[in-house]
Amino acid sequence: MKSKNIFKGITVILVGVVVISAGLIVVSSAEKVQASPATISIDATITADNDYALYYGNEDGSSITFVGRSNLNDTWTSAENWGFDMKKGDYIYVAAWSDNAVAQGLLGQFVTDLPSTILTNTDWEVYLTFDDKGNGSAEPTTSEMSNEIAGAVWSPVSDYIDHGSSPWGNVTGIDLAADWIWGSSLVPGSGYGEYQIFRIQVDDKVVICHIPPGNPSNAQTITVSAAAVQAHLNHGDYLGACKLGEAPPRR
Repeated sequence: MKSKNIFKGITVILVGVVVISAGLIVVSSAEKVQASPATISIDATITADNDYALYYGNEDGSSITFVGRSNLNDTWTSAENWGFDMKKGDYIYVAAWSDNAVAQGLLGQFVTDLPSTILTNTDWEVYLTFDDKGNGSAEPTTSEMSNEIAGAVWSPVSDYIDHGSSPWGNVTGIDLAADWIWGSSLVPGSGYGEYQIFRIQVDDKVVICHIPPGNPSNAQTITVSAAAVQAHLNHGDYLGACKLGEAPPRR
């Protein structure tokens, strides 16, 4: 199921062709929805093995808005689309849980109107609630999420599997540079730490791996303004934090 939220107070502008990320995202010369300057418009494509619920809100969890959840009639092979506006500096939150069998993971991309693209990878943080939910269970309420976030101790995501790899293969509509992520081992099946909450901050800064010309061994993770991203990509930098020992991701 694909659904789209519609928001009031938006303006329409014309934009030219833009290449945004490692996975070639193109915005054509057509009408584009742009939020007011204090907000960022998000176009999200997301799936999970097995269930997820999508929210956004502030850092301490005192203000949380529910966007939508995984379709109970589909499997992880079919991603859902969601559109929403959020304040700059707030966080995308995703609660996710599995059926404790075979494998578990979260995969997604979030295209902003800055423009920039946020992919699921090790830039995200995770918190393990140890409040397990069964496959197909109701999503956490906003009150539950607020309570969990208020007391959360966040850790960087360190467990991931490349998009396209077994046991999932490719999921249509999600950039191949995204990773399947989890707050514990993705395989074999396990309910450890579930449900798990993932988050990432959304602002007008973009994390990139800067590769100095002629000195690739001195690559550094830096943040730049959205307006400066394309210039960095043009000379070999790539989106996301540098990964030790890895070649630049696919373009």
